[in-house]
Amino acid sequence: MARKISTLDKIFKSSGNKNVILKKAFKELEPKTLQTFSKIMYKKFPFNNVTSIGEAIENRTIYEFKIFIPEPVKSASNNVLFHYVIGILNRNQNSISKLISLEKKYIDSLLFDKPKDALDILDEIDSSFGLSFWSITQRNNIEYLMYGEVRIGDETKNYNDVDDILIKIHQSNLNEINDGILIAPEIIDSEALKNGIYSFINYRIFGLNSSDITFDIFQVIKHELSSTLVDLYKAFETLCYMTITGIYSGYEPYYDDILKYISSIDHYLFRNLNSNEDLSEEAQLIYDSYTLNDYAVTINLLSKTKEFDPSRFKIFTKSLSLTDTKLPEECFYFLQSNLMSDVYSKNEKFQHSSTRLSNLNLAFRGTLVFNLIKHRINIESKGYYNEKESYIIKAELLFSKDNTPLKSIILSNRAQGSNSYKLKGVTADIFMKKEEPHDIHHNERRLKYFIFQLMNENKVSEASNYLVDKVTYKDKELSQLYIKIKSMTGRIEDACRCFLDMYKISPSAINYFITEEFYSALESSAKNATNIDTAICLYLCKDSFVDKKMNINATGIAIGKSIRYMGLKHPSELPIDKADGMLSFYLSDVCEKDILTKSWLYRTQSEAYDERIRICNILVSNKMGNQDKLVNESKILSKRKVLEVAEKQVNSTKIYADKDYILNNIWEQLNFLFKDIVEKRSEFGDILDSEIERVLKNLDLEKVDISTVTNMGLNILPVHILQYAALGQNYKLKAIFQMIKTYIEEYCFGLKGLNTYLSTRIRHGTLESTITSSLVSNGFMPADDNDEDRQFYNLLKDTPEDLIAQLKRKRNEFKEKLYFIINEIINDWLQISIDSPIPTKQKFNFYFDEYDLIRITKKIELSQSFNECCGYLDEFIEDKLASSCLRVISSLDNKSRADILALFDDFEDFLYEIQRESGCSVSYEFNRLVTISKQHVLNQLDVIINWFKLKQDFHEESYDMEIITGIIKNMVQIENIKVIDNNKIKIKYDILSAIVDIVYNLVNNAIKYSLLHPSNVNIEIECIADKTTNKVSIEVRNDCLAVCNYEEKNQELIKYSAPVSSENLRSLMQREGGNTGIARVKSAIRYELNAREEVTLRYLSENNFSATASFRNAKGLIYD
Repeated sequence: MARKISTLDKIFKSSGNKNVILKKAFKELEPKTLQTFSKIMYKKFPFNNVTSIGEAIENRTIYEFKIFIPEPVKSASNNVLFHYVIGILNRNQNSISKLISLEKKYIDSLLFDKPKDALDILDEIDSSFGLSFWSITQRNNIEYLMYGEVRIGDETKNYNDVDDILIKIHQSNLNEINDGILIAPEIIDSEALKNGIYSFINYRIFGLNSSDITFDIFQVIKHELSSTLVDLYKAFETLCYMTITGIYSGYEPYYDDILKYISSIDHYLFRNLNSNEDLSEEAQLIYDSYTLNDYAVTINLLSKTKEFDPSRFKIFTKSLSLTDTKLPEECFYFLQSNLMSDVYSKNEKFQHSSTRLSNLNLAFRGTLVFNLIKHRINIESKGYYNEKESYIIKAELLFSKDNTPLKSIILSNRAQGSNSYKLKGVTADIFMKKEEPHDIHHNERRLKYFIFQLMNENKVSEASNYLVDKVTYKDKELSQLYIKIKSMTGRIEDACRCFLDMYKISPSAINYFITEEFYSALESSAKNATNIDTAICLYLCKDSFVDKKMNINATGIAIGKSIRYMGLKHPSELPIDKADGMLSFYLSDVCEKDILTKSWLYRTQSEAYDERIRICNILVSNKMGNQDKLVNESKILSKRKVLEVAEKQVNSTKIYADKDYILNNIWEQLNFLFKDIVEKRSEFGDILDSEIERVLKNLDLEKVDISTVTNMGLNILPVHILQYAALGQNYKLKAIFQMIKTYIEEYCFGLKGLNTYLSTRIRHGTLESTITSSLVSNGFMPADDNDEDRQFYNLLKDTPEDLIAQLKRKRNEFKEKLYFIINEIINDWLQISIDSPIPTKQKFNFYFDEYDLIRITKKIELSQSFNECCGYLDEFIEDKLASSCLRVISSLDNKSRADILALFDDFEDFLYEIQRESGCSVSYEFNRLVTISKQHVLNQLDVIINWFKLKQDFHEESYDMEIITGIIKNMVQIENIKVIDNNKIKIKYDILSAIVDIVYNLVNNAIKYSLLHPSNVNIEIECIADKTTNKVSIEVRNDCLAVCNYEEKNQELIKYSAPVSSENLRSLMQREGGNTGIARVKSAIRYELNAREEVTLRYLSENNFSATASFRNAKGLIYD
């Protein structure tokens, strides 16, 4: 009797096409059978694997990796894919178990021995499994630990097109670990994550993120199927971790199968899940010593460990933090422990240590124990975190081998009394008992546990009584609890005091103390604020989880209410105390112009801005706050006030972005980056190493099918990742890259950027109405809500009804097609793109490539001042704007004009045909209306085209010295300033800021050396221009107190007139700051007016002082 053919045999024999067989298996087999199918298919089927790669996955190395996903795998459901992959891993179970065993040895060696020892174990892994992406990146990490950097060589070009780039990015990230920049993924929306390549790249570069989903793990697994066995297992291990911890929802159906799988491989973390053994004596001593504040014992015992345990690592690093102990960094574990102790301490090292620790553990992202550390940092950096982030609290317990009281509660569900073993020791006693421990106020551990017990029973007031006021707790979790509980019990002033104390200790850690309860109480108390603390606290919360708009409103209200409560009219009237750092912060940062407008202290925005100018002036006069930024802000606000009318005219008619506002918004970021470039100046070398350059040059930009990656197109990777990674270790280029990126993003999409003006002035109605309003009013085109308009019927009153009906249909068709033309302009052309080098529908393209970067770098590295640097950024953006406008003009003049002409021609042809066919005539008035409408629309198109002709821009207008004087009066808040300008000097907009800077600094020198109070000065600004020599002099004179021996004083002032080299001018600029900088005057003349400068400070007499700046052949000046 013949053997019955099994279902599997039927599928294997159903076709000679492997994709057909795989598709059939995915469709017809039950999940468990599918596991068997994938487990035995290598023996039963005449091909090694389904990805068209010559080697079976267990024999494959990184060299064979290709991003090729067969259609059946690409379209497979998550459930099918899950069981298919389990089958492959089960077939290789012995190999996987060996890998896990070697990885455990690798982790222990990496943490507790020398990096070289860990490298030997990696060699063993590679000899057994071949090179993988995981092992190569781990090697890079060890190289960083050994040498402090990764030497990026040419060897990566021998791997494959995809991993060459991803490994290069990984290496670049390693070299940034100590730069103070937190390496974090961009959050991609869920729709984009369905595109598997984005998921794969985010997974490979950034690993598992605890705050939001950055990849779809099943999309990752589909790609890793064509990679190595190690990399496939690592992706599946990540799925196991995500499912067990519940970090993301949606994986619950796989829980039982995953538990069964991990029980077969003896995983070094997962095997601790169901551990319910009693604590050993040593473990008992470790935890009890910690509970009893005997941290020295805990540290001593745990410093001898040679195995990582998440629970032990936590109490070890907490003990280091609470005793201010630092370990000799003789191994990687001690380095991590020291950094983590800084994170717990929330001290002045918090920012550096948390960033470095996060970056280090991101580098080791392919190993689960480092995920635990990295994700713990996330919740130690904020007081409010989402459910995904809080998973780590439970995960640290579940993956610990120690059966602590907290773990026992989770595992044995003590609430139902189902524990199977007895808890012992002091720590267990505290968790079991609910009465107050006798030494609660001397033991922060016991106090914290007791407070938690009370909170769990909703005894908030009782908990508040145990938290003593004006006590600085060593354990910052208690300080966080203090702020939270005092807020809940209505004692917001106590909460604010503690919050501000924490801010003084470590500003960078302040987010840790912002809890939901604290912020809710703060917001509610704004309307009853009695001092400046409430507004400061609200302002410090602005970058956390809060609603930004509501936060600004609440901060403004708190300012207004507290100022009135103190009997004042303005914040600038507060008594100045230079030693009070919080007052300085309140005035310089909290009382910023947009918040003042919400304070209810001022009827108009203009009044609020006047107050901000007063505040800036007071702070500068008292040498408080960031002097340069305050001077710059005062100038911008003063200029805005004087040019308000002109700006309103500009904003209503031109393509425009408020560059003064934009620069002020990003001033600190750009200035920080510029100073970094200045301080670390080095020779400008190659931007791209040979491999990245080769890849970029060979991109097939026409490729849109991202599943075929023979040539990698830019559309596969987020452009900025490629660009940034390509810069390698060149810090200067990376800083300039960030400057350009920051400037472009604010210029294009900031509050007063180009997109806002395009949207409010052109896209939302203005362009449409410019074209259509006349057509509707004259009856040629129907209105939106009524086609029965009288104008149309009056023009056709003697026309047969059937012709009128045909014309109505044609008119509606005309309207639909005209709006199609308009919508193409509005929705496609007048949109902004910043991330694509490929020609797109958007005509405003502000993408920049490496060649733009080279060009602007050469200029910026020679900049003598930050203002000059901003001038080059401005030139760059203006060039991009100009070319964008030319593209718009070309499209309007050619395509839109042709489309409109064709539309009218079609209407005219139709009109002629229906008259010819019917033998009836349409009125002369209607025929003429068609011609008139056609000409009108084409004329209006010319009007729109003129909007984009930048030569008509407001910036080409000129201003006289009265405008400059008006700006200066606002900046220094002095009215007694007059100007003498017999030559009627005109100043073009592009040098307006430079002239303001020059005059402003001269005026402040005249005030400084007069020794008079500003209210008593008598300032005269005289401008003299000589057409023969093209020389312009600006002299500022002021009365002064009687100065004895003023000639001797003049000898001291001669130094300001001395010539200065470019390098010395740069260093002078860095040192001067403030509002009386002669170097700033010289720099503005030399580099912004392109002229040679002469500056003189001198006493004309014992009662008169003069500050003069002269220059020849300056650009941008016209005079009689």
